[in-house]
Amino acid sequence: MSPWMTPYGEWHQWSMYRAASWHHTRPDTRVTLHPEYLVTLYDPVYSSLAENNRLPRLEHRLVDLSDEDQQTFREELDGAIRAWSDDSKGEGVSGVDWVAIAQAVVDRTGDTIAELHALLSDIPPAANMTVVVSNARLAAFALLMAYVDHVTLFAPGITTAERSSVLTDVSKRCSVVFTGHIDAPAYNLTSQERRLKHAVEGVSQRICSFASGVLEEALNLLDAFPEDRTVVWNSVATWREGVEDLMGWLGWAMWERCPRMCELD
Repeated sequence: MSPWMTPYGEWHQWSMYRAASWHHTRPDTRVTLHPEYLVTLYDPVYSSLAENNRLPRLEHRLVDLSDEDQQTFREELDGAIRAWSDDSKGEGVSGVDWVAIAQAVVDRTGDTIAELHALLSDIPPAANMTVVVSNARLAAFALLMAYVDHVTLFAPGITTAERSSVLTDVSKRCSVVFTGHIDAPAYNLTSQERRLKHAVEGVSQRICSFASGVLEEALNLLDAFPEDRTVVWNSVATWREGVEDLMGWLGWAMWERCPRMCELD
């Protein structure tokens, strides 16, 4: 028997795995990010990588990056490093906690998106579709509840056109809830921070517009439920495909799980 194969050595291997997993969901606090100078290729200015926007995150590639975009990226990288070096005291920084904002978007919406996906998946053929639509309505509403004028949205006799207009406004408020105030002149945003602001609003807009679309269609169905089950099934299938596309596009680590072993509930 090897002198290294002792109970201590065997336990050491397990300790390595455990230590490596400490920061799967939260970064090490000893490493300080400076988002105000964070350079990334996730920017519409790099048009040669536009195809990535239509693919799940794990399929994103840099093989199509053009020479012109490479030069643009290098120039920005050089400028950001120089700005960070010249700003050692943080005097040119806005003070916005971008890490907290990004985590707040995930924390507030991630579980509900997963719940909506679970509600729309594996529906038995004989399921009560009124219940299915009602549950989807509630999950979508949960993503928007804080931004809804309840009196207006649920007014007696509201028309489909009026409801659509109300939910369009809801989606707009929802999209800028974390960043709307950052346009104030008091904030001195770097170009990288402006990109982060647009990214947060872009992610929020996609989540909010999807949720408002599901909520609107669900409310319309419940107002005049079709006798033809095919109509309802088609709507539910569209919602399921939409939430799967949304989750694939976001690619958040919180959804990495083994469904057979770890159901949502």
